[in-house]
Amino acid sequence: MKNILAVFVLLISVSCTAQTKKYAIIKTDAEWKKLLTKEQFEVTRKKRN
Repeated sequence: MKNILAVFVLLISVSCTAQTKKYAIIKTDAEWKKLLTKEQFEVTRKKRN
């Protein structure tokens, strides 16, 4: 039982310390149009389905 508790505590502590970084990507619509297909641009930038 102590082993299970120790593993549980270890998993919780590892998951709490894991961090994800978010980076803001700033591009103009013209820059995005060069990188994306027409469909990708419409869906991701103009929020059209």
